[in-house]
Amino acid sequence: MTPASPARTSTAAAALLVVGASARWWTASAVRAGWRVPAVDLFADRDLVAIAATAIRLADYPRGLPAAVAPLPIAPLTYTGALENHPPILAALARDRPLAGVAADVVGRVRDPRCLRRLARVADLPFPETRSSPRGVPRDGSYLLKPRASAGGHGITPWTDTTPHPPAGRTVWQRRIAGASYSATFLVDDDGAELVGVATQVLGSLRRGAGRFAWRGGIALRRSYLPRAVTAALARLGAALTAGAGLRGLVGVDFIVGAGDAPVLIEINPRPTASAELHERQRDEALAACHLACFGRRRPAPDGGPAPRPGCWAKALVRHHRACDAGSALLAALDAVAARWTAADGGWPALGDVPAPGTTVPPRAPLLTVFAHGRTAREAARALAQRSATIDAVLDRACAAVRRRAASASRPGRRP
Repeated sequence: MTPASPARTSTAAAALLVVGASARWWTASAVRAGWRVPAVDLFADRDLVAIAATAIRLADYPRGLPAAVAPLPIAPLTYTGALENHPPILAALARDRPLAGVAADVVGRVRDPRCLRRLARVADLPFPETRSSPRGVPRDGSYLLKPRASAGGHGITPWTDTTPHPPAGRTVWQRRIAGASYSATFLVDDDGAELVGVATQVLGSLRRGAGRFAWRGGIALRRSYLPRAVTAALARLGAALTAGAGLRGLVGVDFIVGAGDAPVLIEINPRPTASAELHERQRDEALAACHLACFGRRRPAPDGGPAPRPGCWAKALVRHHRACDAGSALLAALDAVAARWTAADGGWPALGDVPAPGTTVPPRAPLLTVFAHGRTAREAARALAQRSATIDAVLDRACAAVRRRAASASRPGRRP
């Protein structure tokens, strides 16, 4: 565990702890709402360090989280993905601090396929046939092998004759559903569930190093784009989330729309999701303020971030086929393109999760996030593709320069 910025030990009431695999966007939302945020995650990226009161990079994630937050101010704690896969860690964190998030016992329940099936039945939605054993499951790719503890689609693979048998008890076998993937964000409190927004989900590319079903981006949609059958189904689902499920605050729901515009419930993520960041940019109020209010935590005073920008926002994870060193030249090149795009987008950062100086990102690992805006989803997707291509070119040039320097340094007779 290494601090990425000097620790600040003030116990002011405006402190809010943020923990998770990646804390950057949720920290930004909390800061926009007026909170002072110590954050702990896997990366301590440069833009997290810039906005957090303290940013701690934790190598022993998630087991090391309780020890990492112990010396930080006693303050409410909120979490991002994928801590829903670790209810014992959540329970340990909640023993010493007020938890501004869904409790560990509820998290474990709503991640269970049996609970999802019951919720789908209440909402009159289909739910894929899901089995806990491969007995009788055809190995023709019509079922997916899914880890019980996963996030962002990682580890999901078709069940075929060549698929290795997984360790017992760690996976389920779920019938594969054909269609387009979406994510809905709900805000749940005692009065009901507000549909904050819906985004398409762009899934993985083997060529770019992501698994076939891994989440690698999304595009927020206008509500009018959704078929009436989908809108009605989401309203029923919102009512089901409120009625005795124990959920509160921001909740993500993954679903697939296939033939006949009938949404099929796939998964519930009982915390702020990556797709929710897209809706943040469309709203007058920070989503962290809305989420925390559901837990009785009123924001101190907003800091006056960028004005909301309606339309459609899109984001994508950028990977590169070579290892990338976050040296000064690469970071300066990224800053130059980001400055132009950020100005064009009304002050909303065009790049996120930028590696800290000196970091080496392995080949095909997530390197940073790029954003784009458009009046329509198609326009946003086109702008996102153009920006992603520009970032790829920047990375290509930076990696080529590193290779040239390494080759020059290795020539015989060169002075060290």
